[in-house]
Amino acid sequence: MPTTKEITLYTLPELREAHPNAYAAAWERHRRQCWRHGSDWAANAQSLRAILDAASASINHRGRLSMDDNHAGLSGRRAWAWLENHILAPHRIPWRPMHASAKRRKYTRYGASYAPGKVHPRPFTGYYADEALIDDIRDSLRSGMTVGDALRALPDVVDRLNENDVEHAASEEQFLAINEGMLYTANGDEE
Repeated sequence: MPTTKEITLYTLPELREAHPNAYAAAWERHRRQCWRHGSDWAANAQSLRAILDAASASINHRGRLSMDDNHAGLSGRRAWAWLENHILAPHRIPWRPMHASAKRRKYTRYGASYAPGKVHPRPFTGYYADEALIDDIRDSLRSGMTVGDALRALPDVVDRLNENDVEHAASEEQFLAINEGMLYTANGDEE
């Protein structure tokens, strides 16, 4: 004859309160899974590729930059002019009179980031890595680096972004947000 077995199930906040060791084990499984699967590295790499394409440059697997030597050696004001002309200007929201009315209103309803004369947020791929890479180029040029050195440093920025993405995904806040409503047994297994 079949028997019924009762199992008490817990939400994560209840599990944390009633069985802290089981909660810690469930979170540790989540963290290991995040580190095993990594971040959305393809989106970060796509942002890097788009910026390098805009700069008419490439970086091989050994970190060697291939770019016009006249541009790679620019620093100071000329580097800032290069950044504006090659990276930012094609993505600026135009000021043209035909945009002055309907299109300007269309852009500004999304906030100050979309005002004419500004660069579209996340201009290359629509992913936040676009802005992080552009900011790093700006910081590098501000510190006196050449354009070539600033572009050569971008793969390291992508690596940091990937690592930060994984650390964020493995955080306790994300663990609680992702698993909200899930039920767990007293030993921390999902049901």
